[in-house]
Order: sequence, then C-alpha cells, then structure tokens
Amino acid sequence: MNITIDEKMLDYIKDKHNNYLIGMITDNKTDRIDAIINNFVFKELFDVVVISADVHSRKSERICL
Repeated sequence: MNITIDEKMLDYIKDKHNNYLIGMITDNKTDRIDAIINNFVFKELFDVVVISADVHSRKSERICL
C-alpha cells in the first residue's frame, strides 16, 4: 500500500491522546482505511474512526456553517 504518513501529525496526536479523545473522519474507502488502521499505529491513536461511506454521507452533502 502506498501511503505517506505525516510523522509530525502522529507525534501531535500521540501527545494530545493522553488528555483528549481523538477521532478520525475520512471520505476514503472503507477497505483502504481498515488496511491502514490495521497495518500502522493508528489503531492505538484513534478512539473512533468514521468513514463517510459507512454513514451514507458524501462530500456534496456537506453543510457549511
């Protein structure tokens, strides 16, 4: 799998995870995100992962506030 991991962002998340619940919201494909989470350190970093396709949402359905 060809992905780029932002190490500075991971360090930031690791630092904040001690005091906050951390979530990821993505519009990526479910199978791709599952593979990334299971193959990298993400499983222990995120308390919840929401994949837009799993909740039947698309970019075009965004509401701007």
